[in-house]
Amino acid sequence: MPRDDRVLVQPASTVIHCEGVTAGIDPEQGVKRHQVKNKAQFAGKWARHCSSKPSRERVRPRPSRAPKRAGRTCW
Repeated sequence: MPRDDRVLVQPASTVIHCEGVTAGIDPEQGVKRHQVKNKAQFAGKWARHCSSKPSRERVRPRPSRAPKRAGRTCW
């Protein structure tokens, strides 16, 4: 991470992410159309930092607890 940045953590917090609620799930339409380009730029910029972190495959997901999203996976 860039120097002088701080990350504050609340250990008792719960993160709920509802995929597609704001901008939909189609990367060909709306603001999501920038997602593919931005993903490549992010990967290039942060590759060195992210290489020392566990990959998504090594992180154990847990099922969503949101009623409408039951059974979906949250990361």
